[in-house]
Amino acid sequence: MASDSHLARTITTYECFQELRQAVEDIDDNPSFLTGTWNIPKSKLALWYKRGDAASYIKFPPSHEEDLKHLSKACLTEANGVGRLAASDFCIDLGLSFPQLLGQSARNLLGMEREDRKIRAELFEVNFLGPNASFKAPESIPAVDDRFGTLILVLPTEHQGGTLIVRDTKGEYKFESSHMPQSASSKGEPYEVTTVAWVAFHNHLEHEVMPVVSGVRVTLTFNLHFSDSPVLPNNTTITAEAPDFLLKLKARLDDPSFLPLGGRLGFGLKYKYSFSAESKLKSLITSLKGADGAVVKTLNHLGLKTSLVSHYDLEELLEDPEGEWGPPEQPPDEWKRYFISDTIISMGELGSTQLHDEFDYPECIRDSRDTKTVLNRGFVYVRNNEDSTTKRTDTEEVKVTTQFDNFVCDLGTKIVKKVLERETVTKNRETGKKTSTVDEQTVVQETEKAAGTTGSKAKPNMPVINWISPNLDTNVVQTYLKELNASIVLLGEVPPYEKRRVDKA
Repeated sequence: MASDSHLARTITTYECFQELRQAVEDIDDNPSFLTGTWNIPKSKLALWYKRGDAASYIKFPPSHEEDLKHLSKACLTEANGVGRLAASDFCIDLGLSFPQLLGQSARNLLGMEREDRKIRAELFEVNFLGPNASFKAPESIPAVDDRFGTLILVLPTEHQGGTLIVRDTKGEYKFESSHMPQSASSKGEPYEVTTVAWVAFHNHLEHEVMPVVSGVRVTLTFNLHFSDSPVLPNNTTITAEAPDFLLKLKARLDDPSFLPLGGRLGFGLKYKYSFSAESKLKSLITSLKGADGAVVKTLNHLGLKTSLVSHYDLEELLEDPEGEWGPPEQPPDEWKRYFISDTIISMGELGSTQLHDEFDYPECIRDSRDTKTVLNRGFVYVRNNEDSTTKRTDTEEVKVTTQFDNFVCDLGTKIVKKVLERETVTKNRETGKKTSTVDEQTVVQETEKAAGTTGSKAKPNMPVINWISPNLDTNVVQTYLKELNASIVLLGEVPPYEKRRVDKA
């Protein structure tokens, strides 16, 4: 049996592993709707606009109600109560940090498939919505070849209502700007910051603004375009949003039965990166993109320490695991099979010639001061997803073929596989006639782990990695130690429950 100390650092239910894995897999790398907030020094946010033959300005949040009335009079008001001010009739200084906001909104809206496209943001208009004013985009919007989206900044004013609703094929999204904070003290800074709520969405989507109940809703609208000569430098890492993963992991962290002694969560990287033996893993974690970056952001938001590490499996050193030239070689016991390091261990192209005995290879890794031996749990394996058994009697032959989910889950004391389908083919041995039945299932099959494979020989303090998403060897770096390679993976460190409880309080 695995030791109690290891099990206390192991997620011991398949349902938990599956829930978190599914939440990670559901992270949308190509969203159609994004929201967020952006902080700007309170003294900076001022809008200058034409007021007849003169110029006037208003600071946000506005100090006086008269300032909003003057802005309203300067707008061209339509029948639906929406006031509009064209870009040629106003100007606003959004500061040097505005390109960062564009990077967060526009580039993430583009998604991973178009991460290399150059973009620009074109300031379009101010919208002024007072009580009862509402807006619905026309069903037919003139197409612009290079335009892909819309970015709206909601300037901080007191208002109720005015919810923006956007619809796509996946469903309906709501953006309630009236619930956003307007200002707060900036930590470590002597001044207040103004909080600007923003929303970005694809320009072809149906959208409308519900009636404003009270107060005034003032927005800046930008049209987002592809560009050959970008105003916005293409130096922003794209990360996705992961609200479902955030909620599910937070609920688990609040549960005292979830990793009571703490532990590590493991994530295979979805995207391929340019790692090499010289890569500095500690600094590269901020460069993860898409779903990978969303996982890092979620873990950090929940107070979990994150790191990129190199992961090693000594099974790669086996020369004949399939038994082509004799009895198949067996992999090392799991308590001495896997290693991790904060650096990438490489002996250079001539490294393998420095080791003369085949046993030097694992010993070289084990003796390295940079490595830690670990136990792997969760979705460690990707296995053949089909298994067949045949039973014979005097009158018939029955073949049962079971289709499994590709991912095998190790719970420490047992192995769990999800059964997707079972096909039973019965053959009459006298007539040769076959009958077939297919049973589609969504059940799990549990198998007790054999003695000696549960980590019982591992040291009590040996780290346990709970793999939420399996390591698919997307990012492999050569070590030049025979056939052993380093796989670059992401880890999140979960504190013991008592510390989580104290920190939350």
